[in-house]
Amino acid sequence: MEARVEREINDKLALEKEKRRLEADLTNLNVRVETEIKERASLEKIRHKLEEEVASQSSNLSDEQKSRKQRDRQMRELTLSLEEATDELEEARSERDAAEKAKGNLKTELALVDASLAETNRTLADTKRQVTDLETIIRAT
Repeated sequence: MEARVEREINDKLALEKEKRRLEADLTNLNVRVETEIKERASLEKIRHKLEEEVASQSSNLSDEQKSRKQRDRQMRELTLSLEEATDELEEARSERDAAEKAKGNLKTELALVDASLAETNRTLADTKRQVTDLETIIRAT
């Protein structure tokens, strides 16, 4: 019977030891679970901050793209305005060149008219002399 009591005591001690080991394992598991929960909460906060940063960067990128599109549109408009101004300048130059040519032609015509007028004046002067000479001859006769 002593052996049986001793065996029961040993079994009881073994069960107590196993119980303490299981309680220690449970405590360790609880600590790990709490640590895991804290780490997940921390990671969730980090994830949330990263999502906000991505949204902010996306918004900034979108604003940048809008700004770039607006600058591109303004550049196209300025290029068109410059092309129109260049065309107008070329047209004005052509008109000026045509006016210069017409002015040159008019100067040439004016010089011809002046020469013709001078010739006419000489002819008129000769004719006046001839008339005067004829008047003198008529009076003399």
